[in-house]
Amino acid sequence: GRKLSRMTQNDALRAIRKMAKIPPRRSTFININRARCSVAEINNRWPTQQEVWISLRSRDIYKPTREFLWRLVHGTQKVGNFWLNVPNRQMLSECPPCTTTESMDHILLECEAPGQAIVWAEARELWSRTGEQWPEQSLGSIMGCSLVEFKDLNGKNLRGPSRLYRILISESAFLIWKLRNERRIQKGDDPLDQHTEQEIRGRWRANMEKRFRIDVNWTNARRFKRKALRPDLLKETWGRVIRTSNGMAAPMNWWAGPELLVSIWPTRPRGRER
Repeated sequence: GRKLSRMTQNDALRAIRKMAKIPPRRSTFININRARCSVAEINNRWPTQQEVWISLRSRDIYKPTREFLWRLVHGTQKVGNFWLNVPNRQMLSECPPCTTTESMDHILLECEAPGQAIVWAEARELWSRTGEQWPEQSLGSIMGCSLVEFKDLNGKNLRGPSRLYRILISESAFLIWKLRNERRIQKGDDPLDQHTEQEIRGRWRANMEKRFRIDVNWTNARRFKRKALRPDLLKETWGRVIRTSNGMAAPMNWWAGPELLVSIWPTRPRGRER
């Protein structure tokens, strides 16, 4: 054992956690194995439970989105059957547009309300620029998106497409969840006050554009030191999907100039500049 005089509070806390036997939550156990199964269908390899937990802390995923995925795995969202045990709140268990019991599967992949279908169509369209196959989505593949790998004909892992995929899937799922909460909580399920297709598409594209520009700024080694994103990984991630406003090929080092001349969806020139 370690001497008490040399033990820090962090060491003591870790030791206590190792000694404590915490029973697994049923929903967590089910969701972890759903993620493993879905990833195995794509990668042809079963990830371990530990790998799933580690993937939820991926640096490629923005912190609020990581928290959403963590709650998704634990099944802590208050939807569907949760409300059946709350007095005078049983009606909240049902999805009004679909007249069926709400669940995270339903919200993220099946709901007929404006949101999920538009978001996934946009994600699939952007992914088509990479030339890689689009895997069929499920709740398990969303939870395990950080473990999905794409390989070339020689079996070598394609870092860029794999990284872009986990960004696409996680950000899309998180936006769908936020749109659902706005519709049900802020708008009170008012059928006359729904998100428009143009609004949903615009928000999704703005999120992805913001994520792209965060990655570009993240390559600044002077500012971020060892945590900086390597330019070659940035290029592999976004190089296939970016465009220039005039339709020409992107400059050699498009991320290094004082002004970013590329975008995922370049703005249309105005007036005589067209």
